[in-house]
Amino acid sequence: MEGLTFVENFAYERDWKRCRHCGTNENIKIYKIDEKKITRTAGVDNLITLCKDCYNKKFFNEEENVCWVILAGWKGTRMAPITNFLNKHELPVGNRPMVFHPLFTLRELWIKNVLVIFERYNTGRMIEALGNGREFGMEITYRIQHWAGGIADALSLAKDFVWNRNFYVILGDNIFDNNEIGKFKKSVNPKVFIKQVANPDEYWIGEIIDWKINRIIEKPKQYIGNMAVTGLYHYTPDVFDIIQWLRPSWRDELEITDINNYYLKEWKLDYEIIESYWVDSWCNLSSYIEANKIFNL
Repeated sequence: MEGLTFVENFAYERDWKRCRHCGTNENIKIYKIDEKKITRTAGVDNLITLCKDCYNKKFFNEEENVCWVILAGWKGTRMAPITNFLNKHELPVGNRPMVFHPLFTLRELWIKNVLVIFERYNTGRMIEALGNGREFGMEITYRIQHWAGGIADALSLAKDFVWNRNFYVILGDNIFDNNEIGKFKKSVNPKVFIKQVANPDEYWIGEIIDWKINRIIEKPKQYIGNMAVTGLYHYTPDVFDIIQWLRPSWRDELEITDINNYYLKEWKLDYEIIESYWVDSWCNLSSYIEANKIFNL
């Protein structure tokens, strides 16, 4: 079989009539997994059935070596007393625990290596639920934040995982439309993702002037706009140098917004507007209820 040229109606798979990733039977095709791979069976074991969309997502992320970090720390005292017994990321949103949602989003993007950062309480139960990542088609690495030092402090634990790559950060209680994330534009600079909201006094708001973010304010008392900074960020490796120079806020935490404002001062911060749904499922009780409505709890 040396030199075999495969065709669309031939694949060394049990179920070749559906996309191996999403299950659709539309726009499917037989692809080579690795164009450079040469095997004794002339590539028969190097084939996979994918739809066009999943193929594009797969190879976009492999080529870009995309690196993702999920921050799923601390308990969420705003929803006490229920969070006296559970980590907030264990609570259900639809038919899945909250922290499963960003993982399933990344699975749709063919992300293979993910770092999840937890706080130390209930960590064993969370790791038992997620395991090594096989259920999500990925490999999960863990880091533990031992005190409530803030989001930027938790992010500092990702330094050795990220190494010298650009990477994305997603907060474990933020839920996005999978399809939209897959269409985000590539970026060289740090970037925040913003979304228009009806109640800007409950979010971190980016003031947009002449199509640029002028400043980011937490729960502004005076109206400066209605574009909320979501829990999704794109950073460059120098972010870890910035974290070293941060000072604790009035909450005695290292704030991720201080990172973003630093990039603003250096004229390095880009932004992208989210058009479809975004839910900060832990902003307040109503946002948690809204998240469950989206997923038909």
